[in-house]
Amino acid sequence: PANPAPDARNIYTAKMNADRTLTNVQFKWNQLSVDQKLLLNTSPGNGKDDGLGEKRLNFLRGVRSLELGQPGGIFRVRDRVLGDIINSNPVHVGAPSSNIQGADYQKFFDENKGRAGAVYVGANDGLLHGFSAIDGKELFAYAPNTLIQGMTQLSLPGYVHRPYVDGALSVSEARVGASWQTILKSGMG
Repeated sequence: PANPAPDARNIYTAKMNADRTLTNVQFKWNQLSVDQKLLLNTSPGNGKDDGLGEKRLNFLRGVRSLELGQPGGIFRVRDRVLGDIINSNPVHVGAPSSNIQGADYQKFFDENKGRAGAVYVGANDGLLHGFSAIDGKELFAYAPNTLIQGMTQLSLPGYVHRPYVDGALSVSEARVGASWQTILKSGMG
């Protein structure tokens, strides 16, 4: 079973605002835009509105009771909730690099040198995952907005493997505006 449970997972996505900016929101039905809901309501089998968007979203969040073989199950059976990891390289992030020089960098380093370690990896469940480096528990996941339409394929009983968040990851410290940050970059695939 998923750890944490599907309803307790911290999964996020971005939705487009009227002014074309993006806002990060929880990957929950009541947080999504109208367009995102329309995409999730579109059957991956025939391209028509099937009204299963909220159930499909819950399946993507890890709800197993919606899988075939369960009472009322309609979606494909999975071996596990975490998608396969093929080309994405797990990346450990702990303390910032101690080898960087720059205005205010030492302050940033001092404030973050004790931060808890995390391991990040992309998976073919459409999510970039962050796991605790101590106990392996999922800290959060992120579903890129641009993949939501394709993620409906994951619920098809006849699903054929395809890459989603399967690209390489890299981490570095960078000055963004007036502050230093640790930046994680992930490719899709």
